[in-house]
Amino acid sequence: MKILDANYKKADLDEIVQGANQLNQAEKQQLYELLNKYEDLFDGTLGCWEINPVRLELKEGEKLHN
Repeated sequence: MKILDANYKKADLDEIVQGANQLNQAEKQQLYELLNKYEDLFDGTLGCWEINPVRLELKEGEKLHN
């Protein structure tokens, strides 16, 4: 198995919307407006995800696998 290099580039919102063939024109317009509202999420960068630490509790007798 080969892992390919990631290609981080800005998403073409017009291309994405026009490729949604299952949507009618009004739905495509709504999709475009939604994607455009959050356009900074599709800029091609990974960004940071800042959350509080998570604590997982294992069932009795279970082991953590690395």
